Amino acid sequence: MNMPSPLLQSEVLEIIKSRNSIQFDDLFREIRKVDSDAQEKDILRILMKLELLGMVSVTRLAKKNLLIELVKEQNTT
Repeated sequence: MNMPSPLLQSEVLEIIKSRNSIQFDDLFREIRKVDSDAQEKDILRILMKLELLGMVSVTRLAKKNLLIELVKEQNTT
């Protein structure tokens, strides 16, 4: 099983950070502009990793439509 490159992961995170929230189709389109070889499964794998790390939140809007949101860091003082 091939893992997505760290460069692709950083690109995904930068796009999400620049918009705060984005639908999967729009994210995939933006990634394909940078890396025409990127596959949906690679992006989904990256999103799962980022969600497990607590960096993004992924919500299913419809059967094949996801909303990806940047998780705001909370100050614990």
